[in-house]
Amino acid sequence: MLAPDFTLQTLNGEKITLSDFRDKPVMLTFWRIDCPSCETQIPFLQGFYGTWSKAPLKMLTINAGDKAAAVSDFAARKNITFPILLDPDKKTAQAYGIPGVPVTFFIDTKGTVQAYKLGAFQSQQELEVGLDSLYPSLIGTPSTEKEE
Repeated sequence: MLAPDFTLQTLNGEKITLSDFRDKPVMLTFWRIDCPSCETQIPFLQGFYGTWSKAPLKMLTINAGDKAAAVSDFAARKNITFPILLDPDKKTAQAYGIPGVPVTFFIDTKGTVQAYKLGAFQSQQELEVGLDSLYPSLIGTPSTEKEE
């Protein structure tokens, strides 16, 4: 399935359009503030973003339904630095047909959804293993050097 295109604003007002990333794989996670499973996986998403932000993968998250001020306060309390897009009317979430949050879509360089995961990742390693199975050449070298 071709990933539904969208243009949404970030917390700082920047407009992001999914199709602008057609040359990169995208990991797209939908979440909400009042979702305990979403809150559980935020440190794993943040850890992944901190380690892999220079990889060719584009990581985007979409808050589905919360007010911008509440999302901004939540992001500050949780020290979130990964990109958060706002979907206040949940139209983008509806376009993806998500049954609830969290849900993560893995989109290839042609804009096709290759896989999705319902529910929270239980660790950063689980997230990385999932990505590695879809894009083996992508996860090979993180932005920080790691010794084996």
